Amino acid sequence: MVTEAAAANRDRYVMIGMPVDSNEGTIRDFVEGRGVGGFPHLMESWGLWSQLGVNATPTWATITADGQVNRGAGTMPASVRNGDWIS
Repeated sequence: MVTEAAAANRDRYVMIGMPVDSNEGTIRDFVEGRGVGGFPHLMESWGLWSQLGVNATPTWATITADGQVNRGAGTMPASVRNGDWIS
């Protein structure tokens, strides 16, 4: 569902996965096992969680080309997956 939304809206926003684990092999296994390889995943060891205001899991964030950031905790709502939040 999330991978399909990322693919369908790639011209509107970028979806980024931010796994909790900082072990690259564990992250790779998670991404492959969950089928969420259709968008980039960044390691928390790079310090991006705090920069994007992530403080819980699961947390989702989408970013438009002009820098609009939309984020929240829990399951990503359909309105976000569809890009309805983009002005």
